[in-house]
Amino acid sequence: MIKSSLFLCLLSVLLVSCNKTFDKPQEMAEFIADPDNGYCYTKKAGGVDYTLQYRPTDLLVEQEIGQNPKPGTIEQTRKKYEKYLYFNLSMAMNKKELLNNLAADKERFGQMLSELSFGMDQKIHLYTATKDTIAMSDFSYPRMFGISDATTILVAYPRDEKYMNEKYMDFTIEDLGLYTGEIKFRIDMSKLRTEPQLRFK
Repeated sequence: MIKSSLFLCLLSVLLVSCNKTFDKPQEMAEFIADPDNGYCYTKKAGGVDYTLQYRPTDLLVEQEIGQNPKPGTIEQTRKKYEKYLYFNLSMAMNKKELLNNLAADKERFGQMLSELSFGMDQKIHLYTATKDTIAMSDFSYPRMFGISDATTILVAYPRDEKYMNEKYMDFTIEDLGLYTGEIKFRIDMSKLRTEPQLRFK
Protein backbone atom coordinates (compact mmCIF):
# COMPACT_ATOMS: atom_id res chain seq x y z
CA MET A 1 0.00 0.00 0.00
CA ILE A 2 2.84 2.37 0.93
CA LYS A 3 4.77 1.46 -2.24
CA SER A 4 1.66 2.10 -4.32
CA SER A 5 1.15 5.54 -2.72
CA LEU A 6 4.80 6.45 -3.26
CA PHE A 7 4.57 5.38 -6.90
CA LEU A 8 1.47 7.52 -7.49
CA CYS A 9 3.11 10.49 -5.77
CA LEU A 10 6.26 10.12 -7.90
CA LEU A 11 4.18 9.77 -11.05
CA SER A 12 2.31 13.01 -10.23
CA VAL A 13 5.59 14.85 -9.71
CA LEU A 14 6.95 13.57 -13.01
CA LEU A 15 3.81 14.58 -14.88
CA VAL A 16 3.86 18.08 -13.42
CA SER A 17 7.55 18.45 -14.15
CA CYS A 18 6.88 17.70 -17.84
CA ASN A 19 4.89 20.91 -18.22
CA LYS A 20 7.05 23.51 -19.92
CA THR A 21 6.73 26.94 -18.28
CA PHE A 22 7.11 30.35 -19.93
CA ASP A 23 7.50 33.86 -18.55
CA LYS A 24 5.89 35.61 -21.52
CA PRO A 25 2.74 34.77 -23.54
CA GLN A 26 4.60 35.52 -26.78
CA GLU A 27 7.23 32.91 -25.96
CA MET A 28 4.54 30.31 -25.35
CA ALA A 29 2.68 31.29 -28.52
CA GLU A 30 5.86 30.84 -30.58
CA PHE A 31 6.50 27.46 -28.95
CA ILE A 32 2.94 26.31 -29.69
CA ALA A 33 3.15 27.51 -33.32
CA ASP A 34 6.24 25.37 -34.04
CA PRO A 35 4.99 22.04 -35.51
CA ASP A 36 8.06 20.28 -34.10
CA ASN A 37 6.66 20.75 -30.58
CA GLY A 38 3.50 18.75 -31.24
CA TYR A 39 0.80 21.39 -30.73
CA CYS A 40 0.44 22.64 -34.30
CA TYR A 41 -0.48 20.59 -37.37
CA THR A 42 -0.54 21.68 -41.01
CA LYS A 43 -1.90 20.19 -44.20
CA LYS A 44 -2.63 21.36 -47.75
CA ALA A 45 -5.42 20.03 -49.98
CA GLY A 46 -7.19 21.39 -53.04
CA GLY A 47 -5.30 24.67 -52.80
CA VAL A 48 -6.40 25.22 -49.19
CA ASP A 49 -3.84 25.53 -46.39
CA TYR A 50 -5.08 24.10 -43.09
CA THR A 51 -3.49 24.78 -39.71
CA LEU A 52 -4.79 23.23 -36.52
CA GLN A 53 -3.24 24.64 -33.35
CA TYR A 54 -3.96 23.73 -29.76
CA ARG A 55 -4.61 26.73 -27.49
CA PRO A 56 -3.35 26.07 -23.93
CA THR A 57 -5.43 27.06 -20.92
CA ASP A 58 -2.94 29.67 -19.70
CA LEU A 59 -2.96 31.63 -22.97
CA LEU A 60 -6.72 32.06 -22.54
CA VAL A 61 -6.26 32.93 -18.88
CA GLU A 62 -3.65 35.59 -19.72
CA GLN A 63 -5.87 36.99 -22.44
CA GLU A 64 -8.59 37.58 -19.85
CA ILE A 65 -6.69 38.70 -16.75
CA GLY A 66 -3.29 39.85 -18.05
CA GLN A 67 0.14 38.96 -16.68
CA ASN A 68 -0.20 40.83 -13.38
CA PRO A 69 -3.59 39.66 -12.09
CA LYS A 70 -5.21 40.35 -8.74
CA PRO A 71 -4.62 37.69 -6.05
CA GLY A 72 -6.85 34.67 -6.42
CA THR A 73 -7.88 35.33 -10.00
CA ILE A 74 -5.36 32.98 -11.64
CA GLU A 75 -6.74 29.70 -10.29
CA GLN A 76 -10.30 30.95 -10.55
CA THR A 77 -9.86 31.76 -14.24
CA ARG A 78 -7.91 28.56 -14.89
CA LYS A 79 -10.80 26.52 -13.51
CA LYS A 80 -13.12 28.21 -15.98
CA TYR A 81 -10.99 27.42 -19.02
CA GLU A 82 -9.46 24.08 -18.08
CA LYS A 83 -12.86 22.41 -18.42
CA TYR A 84 -12.36 22.52 -22.18
CA LEU A 85 -9.86 21.76 -24.94
CA TYR A 86 -9.48 24.71 -27.30
CA PHE A 87 -8.22 24.60 -30.88
CA ASN A 88 -7.67 27.29 -33.48
CA LEU A 89 -8.47 26.04 -36.98
CA SER A 90 -7.12 28.30 -39.74
CA MET A 91 -7.94 27.84 -43.42
CA ALA A 92 -6.48 29.93 -46.23
CA MET A 93 -6.69 29.89 -50.02
CA ASN A 94 -4.22 31.96 -52.04
CA LYS A 95 -3.03 33.37 -48.68
CA LYS A 96 -6.46 34.93 -48.12
CA GLU A 97 -9.63 34.19 -46.16
CA LEU A 98 -11.81 31.54 -47.77
CA LEU A 99 -14.63 34.03 -48.37
CA ASN A 100 -12.31 36.36 -50.29
CA ASN A 101 -11.93 33.67 -52.92
CA LEU A 102 -15.70 33.40 -53.39
CA ALA A 103 -16.54 37.11 -53.59
CA ALA A 104 -17.54 36.85 -57.26
CA ASP A 105 -19.99 33.98 -56.65
CA LYS A 106 -22.76 35.35 -54.43
CA GLU A 107 -24.50 32.00 -53.96
CA ARG A 108 -21.34 30.13 -52.85
CA PHE A 109 -20.26 33.13 -50.77
CA GLY A 110 -23.56 33.18 -48.90
CA GLN A 111 -23.57 29.43 -48.38
CA MET A 112 -20.05 29.39 -46.95
CA LEU A 113 -20.69 32.44 -44.76
CA SER A 114 -23.70 30.65 -43.28
CA GLU A 115 -21.69 27.46 -42.65
CA LEU A 116 -18.77 29.31 -41.06
CA SER A 117 -21.09 31.34 -38.84
CA PHE A 118 -23.62 28.72 -37.78
CA GLY A 119 -22.81 25.24 -39.08
CA MET A 120 -19.24 24.31 -38.19
CA ASP A 121 -20.40 22.04 -35.37
CA GLN A 122 -21.76 19.83 -38.18
CA LYS A 123 -18.58 20.05 -40.26
CA ILE A 124 -15.84 19.62 -37.64
CA HIS A 125 -15.54 16.40 -35.64
CA LEU A 126 -13.35 15.00 -32.87
CA TYR A 127 -13.04 11.22 -32.48
CA THR A 128 -11.26 9.06 -29.93
CA ALA A 129 -8.99 6.20 -30.97
CA THR A 130 -11.97 3.87 -30.47
CA LYS A 131 -14.13 6.03 -32.79
CA ASP A 132 -16.24 7.60 -30.02
CA THR A 133 -17.42 11.07 -31.06
CA ILE A 134 -16.75 13.99 -28.72
CA ALA A 135 -19.56 16.53 -28.98
CA MET A 136 -18.37 20.07 -29.67
CA SER A 137 -19.08 22.48 -26.80
CA ASP A 138 -18.92 25.67 -28.85
CA PHE A 139 -17.17 27.46 -31.71
CA SER A 140 -16.50 31.06 -32.60
CA TYR A 141 -15.98 32.51 -36.06
CA PRO A 142 -14.95 36.18 -35.93
CA ARG A 143 -15.61 37.81 -39.30
CA MET A 144 -12.43 39.65 -40.32
CA PHE A 145 -13.83 41.40 -43.43
CA GLY A 146 -10.79 40.67 -45.58
CA ILE A 147 -8.15 42.04 -43.21
CA SER A 148 -6.78 38.59 -42.29
CA ASP A 149 -4.78 36.17 -44.43
CA ALA A 150 -6.81 33.17 -43.19
CA THR A 151 -10.24 32.15 -41.94
CA THR A 152 -9.78 31.20 -38.28
CA ILE A 153 -12.28 29.44 -36.02
CA LEU A 154 -11.88 28.81 -32.29
CA VAL A 155 -13.33 25.41 -31.37
CA ALA A 156 -13.98 24.07 -27.85
CA TYR A 157 -14.48 20.49 -26.68
CA PRO A 158 -15.09 19.19 -23.14
CA ARG A 159 -11.92 18.08 -21.37
CA ASP A 160 -13.30 14.69 -20.36
CA GLU A 161 -10.79 12.81 -18.20
CA LYS A 162 -11.84 9.42 -19.57
CA TYR A 163 -10.61 10.54 -23.01
CA MET A 164 -7.51 12.46 -21.91
CA ASN A 165 -5.55 9.22 -21.45
CA GLU A 166 -6.15 8.16 -25.04
CA LYS A 167 -3.00 7.81 -27.17
CA TYR A 168 -4.47 10.05 -29.86
CA MET A 169 -7.64 11.69 -31.14
CA ASP A 170 -8.62 12.45 -34.72
CA PHE A 171 -9.80 15.97 -35.61
CA THR A 172 -11.57 16.06 -38.98
CA ILE A 173 -13.02 18.77 -41.21
CA GLU A 174 -15.58 17.84 -43.85
CA ASP A 175 -15.23 19.24 -47.36
CA LEU A 176 -16.60 22.80 -47.28
CA GLY A 177 -17.41 22.78 -50.98
CA LEU A 178 -13.79 23.47 -51.97
CA TYR A 179 -13.10 19.98 -53.34
CA THR A 180 -10.57 19.12 -50.68
CA GLY A 181 -12.20 15.94 -49.39
CA GLU A 182 -12.17 15.29 -45.66
CA ILE A 183 -9.13 16.67 -43.83
CA LYS A 184 -7.85 14.74 -40.82
CA PHE A 185 -5.34 15.64 -38.12
CA ARG A 186 -4.15 13.09 -35.58
CA ILE A 187 -3.62 14.77 -32.20
CA ASP A 188 -1.01 13.40 -29.82
CA MET A 189 -2.87 13.39 -26.49
CA SER A 190 0.33 13.14 -24.43
CA LYS A 191 1.06 16.73 -25.49
CA LEU A 192 -2.31 17.92 -24.20
CA ARG A 193 -1.83 16.12 -20.90
CA THR A 194 1.39 18.07 -20.33
CA GLU A 195 0.44 21.38 -21.93
CA PRO A 196 2.75 24.36 -21.31
CA GLN A 197 1.95 26.92 -18.65
CA LEU A 198 2.63 30.59 -17.98
CA ARG A 199 4.48 31.88 -14.94
CA PHE A 200 2.22 34.69 -13.75
CA LYS A 201 3.72 37.52 -11.66
